[in-house]
Amino acid sequence: MSKSLVIRKPRPSLQTSTKLYDPHCHGVFLGIMNYCWAKLETVKGLGVVDFVGLPRSPSFKQEHLPSGICMYQESDPDCRPCKGRLVANKLSHGFIFNSFESLEGDYLGFLKREVGHEGVYAVGPVNLLGPDSTDGVIPVRSSSGNVFEWLDGCPDASVLYVCFGSQKSLSKKQMEALGRWARKEHGPFHLGREKQARPQQSRSSAGEHRRVR
Repeated sequence: MSKSLVIRKPRPSLQTSTKLYDPHCHGVFLGIMNYCWAKLETVKGLGVVDFVGLPRSPSFKQEHLPSGICMYQESDPDCRPCKGRLVANKLSHGFIFNSFESLEGDYLGFLKREVGHEGVYAVGPVNLLGPDSTDGVIPVRSSSGNVFEWLDGCPDASVLYVCFGSQKSLSKKQMEALGRWARKEHGPFHLGREKQARPQQSRSSAGEHRRVR
């Protein structure tokens, strides 16, 4: 899961000047969220949403949109404050992403144009926990450093990185199909997955994780 730090100037309507924005947020995700909140009623009524104006014009099925958009109900009083806080992120004076230009430079550039300033920074990839730390749920052991050693030995632009974040759980068949495709069509790949995998995917996920090399 990646994180971005959203920096705001204090205003009467906001109680804090800094906030850790943490919905597995990449530049592309924030661009999609901003688009959805700006056109919420239209987006909620579409089976497939075409994100015209975003780099490469991605298309998502309704059920593949961010969960906050799918579950939002205007009639629910608990939803409206959440929407207000998320929409206010666009007014921030700075965005710091745990990402890098080579991965999503187009989307970072898009966000700069959308917010109207240059305060969009990519500082990753950064290990937020350290080699021997734990966040209480997902332990990070020193052996994970082997992945970086392996990557350092690979030629530039030769490894495919696949990660679905923390809100997506693939079935065993989906994991196996993904692994077969990656090995056949690309070769070396790295698959990021939750440590606490759900039962239906744990065996398959672990198997594919061992075959990333």
